[in-house]
Amino acid sequence: MRSTINLASIFLLGAMLLLAGCSDDDSPTGPAASQLVGTWQAVSVTVDGQATSLSDGMDWADGAVRSVLVLGPSLSLINTEYDASGNILYQSSGTYSTSGSTLTLNFTLEDGVPTQETLVATYSITNNQLTTTLMNEGSSLVIIWSAQ
Repeated sequence: MRSTINLASIFLLGAMLLLAGCSDDDSPTGPAASQLVGTWQAVSVTVDGQATSLSDGMDWADGAVRSVLVLGPSLSLINTEYDASGNILYQSSGTYSTSGSTLTLNFTLEDGVPTQETLVATYSITNNQLTTTLMNEGSSLVIIWSAQ
């Protein structure tokens, strides 16, 4: 009887230690989604590891010289391309979500026309710089955005 109690005590102690040693590390790793909220301007892009002009790498509207991405606290997004005079040449909007270091952009309007396009990227934020990496038409794009 005594060896059964000792065995049960050891088993119970082991189970308690096992449970106490487990932490809640199921939460995703990556930047907090709140760090994304703000206005970001595209500053560089590489396609398959090669530096490329922003307009070519991001397939901007003709005459566009600047792209700004606004990510709102309500998970809304607006992407706008401007010409050299600050006129809007193209605008798309929708929503975004995050899971760990994955950023999903769901576009629902392009220049006021309903659309359904989803882009999935990994992201990181260092200082005031957002780096997004995604696959587009078989090519790897790394886009660097600067906080505005």
